[in-house]
Amino acid sequence: MTYTAEVKPKEEFEVDWKQVEKVIKEKFPKLKIIYSRKDPHGGHVAISSLRVKKDLLESLCAAAHTVQERPFTFKVTEGEDLKEFWQKQGGHY
Repeated sequence: MTYTAEVKPKEEFEVDWKQVEKVIKEKFPKLKIIYSRKDPHGGHVAISSLRVKKDLLESLCAAAHTVQERPFTFKVTEGEDLKEFWQKQGGHY
């Protein structure tokens, strides 16, 4: 999954991936996070596919989330974005 923080242009902000994981775990305790990484304003979270319920992923993506006192959005990483993730991060994951 890809996550993004709402950041104003030229605003100094850096994602705290631990806070992102904390929010997911609190709101969706049945989702098992197996990998996280961050960029300055977003990042990726890998969720275990073992017994994952797609309705939980859809709820995560559809709901508004506040992390570090700002809005965050989540989406399932697909297509070229997923291919790019594997090329850059596949060795770590």
